[in-house]
Amino acid sequence: MTRYFIDTFDGALDVRDATGADFSSYDEACTEARRAVRDMIRDYVDDGGSRPLGVSVRNRDGKTVYALRLALSESVDRDE
Repeated sequence: MTRYFIDTFDGALDVRDATGADFSSYDEACTEARRAVRDMIRDYVDDGGSRPLGVSVRNRDGKTVYALRLALSESVDRDE
């Protein structure tokens, strides 16, 4: 098992994982990071608006080994 740290940001708040979690592989840690982004997207799409979202995975040495960044943008045209 290897300890990885999954950090998130949503344009307003950066959350740095101080505890980390043990994963059986690098791929498992990246899969968990992608799950976190999917959860964030679900939450923010319901709120509407535009914002950047992202997640990064750090190894136990503090090096970022994976990053996923997205920009959510909502456009509404009420004149139909």
